[in-house]
Amino acid sequence: MSLSGSDSGDTILVRAEDVRDFNPGNILPLPAKDLADITKWLQPTPYDFERSEYSRHRASRLLGTGALLTSTQVYQQWHSGDDGLL
Repeated sequence: MSLSGSDSGDTILVRAEDVRDFNPGNILPLPAKDLADITKWLQPTPYDFERSEYSRHRASRLLGTGALLTSTQVYQQWHSGDDGLL
């Protein structure tokens, strides 16, 4: 891999062996339990659960949100057409 310096125009060649020991095992510097907790937290909630993230966000939508988009001529033409691309 080569990187070009924006100021000098010099090219620097970085080889795999130059960075191989940068992160041994390709793991983050956190204990395994912390990584497991983060991974569990990052999992999406099922959308059909009453207390899911999706349900909470849907319930927080204000009435009329999106009306500006759906009232435009461009949207109306797309909605009634066969193109499929907006």
